[in-house]
Amino acid sequence: MCKICIFAGTTEARRFVELLSTQPVSVTACVATEYGETLLPEGGNVTVRSGRIPVDGIIQMLSDTKFDLVIDATHPYAASITESAARACAETGTEYLRLLREESDKVSDFTCVLNAEAAALFLSKTDGNILLTTGSKDLKTYSKVKDFTDRAYARVLPLDASLALCREAGVQPSHILAMQGPFSEELNRAMMEQLHALTGMDIPKNLRGLEGRPVLHTDVIDKDAMLDYVLSDVLK
Repeated sequence: MCKICIFAGTTEARRFVELLSTQPVSVTACVATEYGETLLPEGGNVTVRSGRIPVDGIIQMLSDTKFDLVIDATHPYAASITESAARACAETGTEYLRLLREESDKVSDFTCVLNAEAAALFLSKTDGNILLTTGSKDLKTYSKVKDFTDRAYARVLPLDASLALCREAGVQPSHILAMQGPFSEELNRAMMEQLHALTGMDIPKNLRGLEGRPVLHTDVIDKDAMLDYVLSDVLK
């Protein structure tokens, strides 16, 4: 039986594991937290492993189990695990696939920065409130932003560890939005409107009235497309 290792932690990964659980393959899904473990199906042909794994541990796991394929379906911001998984696959000769999200269109009043450190430097030169939706891991970096305690609102997972990181960074309890994704466009819009009502901070003009704009895309790719690709590749 073909053996597949998936580094998970996203909605796409969860759906992918669910799809593979119905196929004649052996799946090991790796997640960083026990919370992530509870969101994945386990049993039958799926084994879930929780906990952060250093690169040496990944190399050992790949060497011991001899996976036919590794799929990196981690969050776009989780750069360290992507680097570790790719390196481990290169060192063990294991086939590696990276599941990427489609890029958003860049618009005129968005500012793109390289990483959290660059974002914090940029925000320190601005005024107004900040909605952080990149998780709890980088809150310490953002805590260096000017007037962080008064300005920052953080959307994080409803976990003790996430709340502890919020407290350590100085996020006020009333500024913590503890929620589990995925988040719909409607919910994101409602949150921005509520924060606008509470703080007076304007919603970016390119997001204002988004619900009334026409849909411009014409092509939609089915969520099963990657599963078909993987199965055709590893079961050939």
